[in-house]
Amino acid sequence: MFSEKRKGDISEIQVCYHLMKKGYEVFRNISCVGFADAVIIHNKTKEKMFIDIKTPTVYTTKDGLKKMRVNKLSKKQVELGVKVACVYRGKLYIKNGDEGIEKEWKDGKINS
Repeated sequence: MFSEKRKGDISEIQVCYHLMKKGYEVFRNISCVGFADAVIIHNKTKEKMFIDIKTPTVYTTKDGLKKMRVNKLSKKQVELGVKVACVYRGKLYIKNGDEGIEKEWKDGKINS
């Protein structure tokens, strides 16, 4: 199994791959510190975003729901407009940093 750091590295590469497929240029933070992991700019619309990439936590509830979640970002990141991003089950999710990301599945179908 991979270490937590290695899982984070893989998550960053997966998110960048999905963003590039959607037409974004991706500029990754090469430092281990900073308020965002990447700055992205859409080639056509010129939309710009700061994103913080997270590895989702996945668990199954007592009633059989499979849940994926990513925590909210820090207050400073939210103030700066950073969005949180992750990839789960081959799908890219991007949300405002103060919302976090949460999805649930039952019998292979998404519930939220």
